[in-house]
Amino acid sequence: MAKAVRRYLPFLLVALALMLLPWLGLNPFYTHLGINLGIYVILAISMDLLVGFSGQTSLGHAAFYALGAYASGLLAVRLGFPVWLSIPCAAVIGAVITGLLGMPLMRVSGFYLAMLTIAFDLLTMTLIDQWPALTGGVNGLYNIPSPTMGNFFVLGARLNHRGYYYVVWVLAALAFIFQRRFVNSFMGRALVAIEGSPLAASAMGINVARYRWTTFVLSGTLAAIAGSLFGHNVGYLNSAAFHGVSNMVLAMALVGGLRYPAGPFIGALIFVLVPQWLNQWGLGDKQGLVYGLILMSSLVLLPKGLASFISKRPQLLRLDPADVPADGVENLERVVSYAHSGDEPPVLRLEKVSIHFGGNVALQDVDLEVRPGETHALIGPNGAGKTTLINIISGIYTPTSGETYFDGERTTGLPPHVLTQRGMVRTFQNLKIFPNLTVLENVMIGAHPTFKHAALASVLPLKALDEEEREAMAAAREVLAFLGLSEHENTIATELPYGTQKMVELARAIVAKPKLLLLDEPAAGLHNEELDRFEEVIRKLQQRGLTILIIEHHLDLVLRLADRVTVLNFGKRIFLGSPDEARADEQVKEVYIGGAAATA
Repeated sequence: MAKAVRRYLPFLLVALALMLLPWLGLNPFYTHLGINLGIYVILAISMDLLVGFSGQTSLGHAAFYALGAYASGLLAVRLGFPVWLSIPCAAVIGAVITGLLGMPLMRVSGFYLAMLTIAFDLLTMTLIDQWPALTGGVNGLYNIPSPTMGNFFVLGARLNHRGYYYVVWVLAALAFIFQRRFVNSFMGRALVAIEGSPLAASAMGINVARYRWTTFVLSGTLAAIAGSLFGHNVGYLNSAAFHGVSNMVLAMALVGGLRYPAGPFIGALIFVLVPQWLNQWGLGDKQGLVYGLILMSSLVLLPKGLASFISKRPQLLRLDPADVPADGVENLERVVSYAHSGDEPPVLRLEKVSIHFGGNVALQDVDLEVRPGETHALIGPNGAGKTTLINIISGIYTPTSGETYFDGERTTGLPPHVLTQRGMVRTFQNLKIFPNLTVLENVMIGAHPTFKHAALASVLPLKALDEEEREAMAAAREVLAFLGLSEHENTIATELPYGTQKMVELARAIVAKPKLLLLDEPAAGLHNEELDRFEEVIRKLQQRGLTILIIEHHLDLVLRLADRVTVLNFGKRIFLGSPDEARADEQVKEVYIGGAAATA
C-alpha cells in the first residue's frame, strides 16, 4: 500500500491542485486557462498514444479536433441534442470517421501516413469553408451551448466556467487513466514492438495492421473529444480556429516527452502558458518563432522530452515483477513440454517450393519435411537460399509456386502473425530486438499470442487478464533465469552486448511456446561460453520434445545437434540425410570445401 501511495503521490498532488484552482480566489481568467489546459492535455494524450507508442506520425490532428468540435456543435445547434449527449456522440462520430479513414491509411506508415493525414486536414478545412449550409462556412457556426454564452446545461443545471472546468478535467482524467491502462499491458508492449520492428512484431504473433488501425482510431477519437470540449468552451467555430493545431499538438507531445505519464501534461502546460507570457511581453506575433525554438531546444538538449528529466521511463507491465517469482526453471516445464508418438505426420511439409525475384530464381522445387520432435538442420553456403526458405515458411514471402503445410494444414500465403499464433515461431539472421523495451518486456512479447482478450479489454480491471499477464511474466522470468539473463531484466535490451541480445531473442521465441521453432543463425556472434550455453539450451528443448528447424554456419555445432540435415546450393536441395551421411556425401563436401572431407 505504501509503495502504491509513493508511486502515485505526484499525480495525486497535481490532481488536488487542479481541483482547488477555481476556488483559490484567483482571477477567473485562470479558470479559463485551466479549461484550455485540460483540453490540450487530452490532445497531447491522443498524439502521445499515436506517435509515442505505435510510431505513427499524424500531421492532420487538427482535422480530428475540428471534426469533434463541429459534430458536437451541429448536433446541439441543428438537432437540439443536449450537451451531455452531443459530446459522446461527437466521440462516436470521430471514431467512425477515423476508423474509415484508417483502413486505407494503415497500408502506409511513416512519411506517407504523415502526408495522407495532411491531405485529410486540408480536405476537412476546405469542406468547413465551402459547405455553408452545414457548417456556416467562413462565417462560422454560432450559438453553440457554452458557459461563455450562459446556455450550457447539463441535466437541467446551468454550468458556468467553474462548472465547465470540472467537466473538462473529469474527461481529461478519464483519458489519462484510459491511456495508462491501455499501454501498461500487452497492448502497450505490442505497440512499442511495432514501432521498433514491424516485421519482428508480426513474427511474434502481433497483427501489425490491426493494432496500428486501433491506435489510430483511439487517437482520433480522443482528439475529437478534445475538439467537442473546445467548441462548447468558445461557443463559436470557424476554420481559422484550427489553423496550426496539428503542429502544436505534435510539438506538445514531443516537448513533454513521449511515453512518459507526465509528458502530455508538461507539453500542454508549456503551450498554454507561453502564449500568455508572450502577449504580456508584447511578443504575441512571435509565437511561431518561439514554439520552433522550444521544439528545437527540446529535441537537441532533451530528445526524450522534459518529462524524462523528472522521472524514469515506466515499464509497460500490468503487474509488478516482484510479485511474480520465477520458479521451476530447470527444465522449462512451464513453456515447453511435448510428447510424440512414432506415427505422427510431419509438423512442417514443403512441396516443390520455388520463388523468383524478377529474373533471379532464389529457390527451385524444394521439398522439405520436418518430423515431430526432431531437430532438422538446413545448411548450405552463403546465397544458397536458406533464409529465403525460412522466410517462405514463416509467411514473410509467398512462394511463386509450390505449397507449404504446417501442423497438417495448408499455410501458403498466410501472414507471419497468423502462423505464430498457430505455433510457428522464429528468430532472425539479422538481430531484431525491440529497441525501446527492457529485456523482460522484450521476452514477454513472445507470450503475446497467449493473450486472448481484445485490445480495449486491456483497460478493464479483469482478473482473467491479470492471470494472463502473470503467466506470461512468470514464463518470461523463468526462461531468463534459465539462460542466465535475470540480472538484465530491467535493462533496455539494445544496451546489452550483441551475443547477449541473441540470447534475449532466443528467450523471446521460447516464451512463445512454439510447436515448431525456426532458428536462423542463432549462434552467430556468440563467444565460446555463450555457444556452450546455447547448445545446452537446445538440448534441453530437444529433451522436452520441441521440433526445431535450424540454419547455422557453425557446422560442428549444428551437426552435433541435428537429427537430419538438408543441404541447399543455388536454391536447390542437393542432400537429405543424417549428419554422418552429410559428412560423407561427395556433393556436400564439394559445396563446402571443394572435395575435401567434411568433418564436424
